[in-house]
Amino acid sequence: MNFPLKLLTIATFILVAMPQANFPYGPAPIYAIDLLLIGACYYGGLRRFKKFGRIPHSGFVICILTFALLSEFLSMFFLGSYIESIYMTGRLCVSVSVFFLVNNLIRSEADLLPIIKAAVAGMLVTAFLMAMTSLPGTRNLVAWVFGIELLTPSGDRFFKANETISRGIRGQSLVGYNIISAWFVALIWPLAIALYKHPQTIGLWRRIAQIACFLGPFGVIFSYSRGAILGLLLIITALLIFGEGRLKTQISIAIIFVVTIITFFGWDSDLFYFERIERRTRATIENPFASEMESERFYSYIDPFIIVSDNPMVTLWGEGLTVERLRERAGRNIETIISKKNRNVADHSVFSKATLSYGMLAAFCYLGLWASSTLRAYAEARISTKNQGLERYFPQLVFASVFGLSAWIAFDKGIIIQPRGAMMFFLITGLVGVCQNLRINRQARNR
Repeated sequence: MNFPLKLLTIATFILVAMPQANFPYGPAPIYAIDLLLIGACYYGGLRRFKKFGRIPHSGFVICILTFALLSEFLSMFFLGSYIESIYMTGRLCVSVSVFFLVNNLIRSEADLLPIIKAAVAGMLVTAFLMAMTSLPGTRNLVAWVFGIELLTPSGDRFFKANETISRGIRGQSLVGYNIISAWFVALIWPLAIALYKHPQTIGLWRRIAQIACFLGPFGVIFSYSRGAILGLLLIITALLIFGEGRLKTQISIAIIFVVTIITFFGWDSDLFYFERIERRTRATIENPFASEMESERFYSYIDPFIIVSDNPMVTLWGEGLTVERLRERAGRNIETIISKKNRNVADHSVFSKATLSYGMLAAFCYLGLWASSTLRAYAEARISTKNQGLERYFPQLVFASVFGLSAWIAFDKGIIIQPRGAMMFFLITGLVGVCQNLRINRQARNR
C-alpha cells in the first residue's frame, strides 16, 4: 500500500467515525481529516494513470468547484471577511479532493479492501454510539466519549440536555447531529455487506463485518429521522430488486432480525421513540403546510426559481457558505445581495441550498452528478455479474448506496453546509468511478 493510500485509508475511518476530531489553533480548529487529505494530495494522490482514462463525471465536480469558488471569492469582497472566506474555501477544496483521491488511488481490489475496512470500522463506531445514546439504559455509559473536546466540540451539550430523560431519544455520535450520523451509517452499510461477502475476510474482520451488517440498520433507526430511514429503505429496495439471489437472502435475514428485535421489546416501548416518526408523518399527511418544517421541503423546490427571477446573477453564483459561519458567530442575520430580497428562503434540500450558496447551475451540477453516478453504477452492477469475489458484489452495493443517496439530496442540506457531509457525498459518488477502475484492471490482467 502506497503512502497516499494509507493516508486516505486513515482519513476514511476518521470521516465515518469522528470527522470533527481537531486540534485547536487560534479562532478556527484544524481538523485531522483535512490534514490527512491534504497530505494524500501532496504525496501524489491526484495523479491519474493513463490506462484508467478520464474520471467519470469529473466535469460535474469541476463545475461545482468552479461555481463554489466564484461564490466564496465574491462573498469575501462583499462582506470583507477575508480570513473566514479563505478558511471555508480551503475546506471546500479539501472536501472535493475526496472524489479525485478515491478515483486515482483505488485501482485494484487490493487498494479497495483497506478503504472498505476503514469505512466499516468507522461505521461500526458511529452505529454503536447512535444505539447507546438512544437507549435509556446505556446512555450514560458513553457520556465520557462526548466529553472529549478534541473529538467533538461541545459534545457534552447533548447529555446535559437529555440527562433527565428516562426513555428512548434520538441517538448521537461523534459525526455530529443525529440526521447526518444516520446518513453516514446508511450509506456505508452496503460496504459492510461487501466486506462480509469478500472471500478473504476471515477472523476478526469477518466478525466486525458481521456485527456492522446487523448493527447498521439500528444506527439509522435510532436517529428517528424519516429522511435517513427512507434512504435506508431505498438502499434495501435496490439490493432486493437488483441484487443477486444470495445477496437478497442475506438482506432479508438482516431485515427479519431487526424487525424481530424491535417487535420483541414492543414498538411502543419506552426504549424507543417511534411516536416521533408517527406524529410527524401524520402531520405531514393531514396538513403538510401547517408546519414550517414540513412546508420547507416543498418550497425548497420553488423558492430557488423565485430567487433567480429576482436576482438573475444567482444563476452563476450565490452568497457562499462563509456568511453562514458569520451568522452563527454573530448570532444574528447578516444580509447579502441575495438575502436582502429573499429573507425567508426555504433551503431544506440540496437543490435549494446549493442555489442559494453557489448558484443554480451549481445546484443542477449536484443533481447531474448524482443522476449520472446512479446510471453508471447500475450499468457497472449489470456487468459485474460475470465477475468473481469483491468485483462481483461491490458495484451492486455501490449502486444501492448511490440510489439511497437520493433521499439525502431531496430532503436535507447537510451535503452543502457541512464539509463532512460534502466529503461523504464525494466519497460515495467517487466509488462509482472505482467500479470502472476495477473493471479496467481486470481486463488488463486477462489480456
